[in-house]
Formats: sequence, structure tokens, C-alpha cells
Amino acid sequence: MRRAIELMTAWAGGGRSTDFMIERIAKIGDEDGQEGFAQTFTGLTNLAGYLLIRLSQHTGKSVEELLQLIALEHENT
Repeated sequence: MRRAIELMTAWAGGGRSTDFMIERIAKIGDEDGQEGFAQTFTGLTNLAGYLLIRLSQHTGKSVEELLQLIALEHENT
């Protein structure tokens, strides 16, 4: 999950630009190729799950309910 946190930190710190995050993704590919991408994707999935669980605990809504609400918000995007 370390790389996932690194990518999300780059995303959060990049303002409206994704340049820094893209640089980090490219570096992962250069260093570890497909395995690096697979590990990073798994880390992002784990991080998303962790954040959903924390949000569920703070809102009292189930993870499934939160996902449905997010889906509805992004239905037309």
C-alpha cells in the first residue's frame, strides 16, 4: 500500500495538474514494470477499501450504501 499512498499524495499535492502523479507512475513502470503496476493497483484497491471502511465508521452508512451513493453521483460523468 506504500506506493498507493505515494501516488495519492502526489495526486493530492498536484493541485489541478496530474503531472507529478504521472511521473510517479512512470517511475514505478521503469523500476518494476508490470509487476510494479500490479502491486500498485492492488495497493490502490486496498487503500480505497481502507478509506471506505473508515468513512463507513464515521458516517454510520454501510460500505455498500456509500458505493451506491458514489455511483449515483458519478452516473452521468
